[in-house]
Amino acid sequence: MKLTPIEQETILLSNQAEDTAEVYTHDRKLLEKLTRLSQKHPEQVCKKDKHKFTVPKRSMSHRTPYCKQRRK
Repeated sequence: MKLTPIEQETILLSNQAEDTAEVYTHDRKLLEKLTRLSQKHPEQVCKKDKHKFTVPKRSMSHRTPYCKQRRK
């Protein structure tokens, strides 16, 4: 069964007690990137199953959105 784009969600789970976060995704590009990272850095990025990975929290990024002027 193929998922619609709205159903291809990504969920990030983290807490204050652990240095890792869990990523659950159906985003094809993100799955490919996380799979490559898990092969290149297996000690840091762990593939749990087809759609679930454990990553260091420091690898997650939250940025301020670009303003219209900066995008140009």
